[in-house]
Amino acid sequence: MTWAALESRTNAAALVVFGETVRIDGVDLQGDYHEPDEEVRAGDGSAIARVPRIIVQSTNVPASPVGKPVIARSRNFTIADARHDGRGLAVLELEAA
Repeated sequence: MTWAALESRTNAAALVVFGETVRIDGVDLQGDYHEPDEEVRAGDGSAIARVPRIIVQSTNVPASPVGKPVIARSRNFTIADARHDGRGLAVLELEAA
């Protein structure tokens, strides 16, 4: 098994356990939804997210994702920004639709 295949299987399994169903551009998939203003602690530092976001597998991100519709927790959003982490996941920043 290649490293990329192992990474993909691990990410998919984690999103099944810790994620929830979201709809991106009409397609249901597993994502990890985060509300805005959530504090994230890492070691001695922390950061606060100011926008809602979803973490999904990079392979599930549509081509040209900005502006695509998203439904998460029965709320409508559009993708404002998409950043791939280089490890098979992508962070999609959302804005209210």
